Amino acid sequence: MAGEMSPARAWKRFAVVAALIIIGGIGGACWFYFRTPSTSEVAGLITVPLTSYPGDRNLPEFLAPRRPGTFGWDGEGEDNFDIYVKLIGSEFPHRLTTDPAMDLAPAWSPDGVSIVFRSSLRKRLPD
Repeated sequence: MAGEMSPARAWKRFAVVAALIIIGGIGGACWFYFRTPSTSEVAGLITVPLTSYPGDRNLPEFLAPRRPGTFGWDGEGEDNFDIYVKLIGSEFPHRLTTDPAMDLAPAWSPDGVSIVFRSSLRKRLPD
């Protein structure tokens, strides 16, 4: 019988096919695990910078999506920290404080209506 295979040869063929399936499965799992998902795949979120302004910024906080973020910034003149609010996607922040004291660490109240922050009693020290 020309079409029959010996048991040893059939076993070798089975082992080769099984090994190829296992290697392919491992390769596919590695690709799926280590691939970098696109921004649209990550829960529909898109990464955008809150600020790219000169100077120092500190402790940004967000209350909820599509709500303004708050942060402390030493301003364009880099002379005194004040509290700013910025809606994600808008170009410019809205300045909330103008006191000569350093205003830092803004945080939204739990109800999302008020912002609390720390204010020092002294001006920023010169560099």
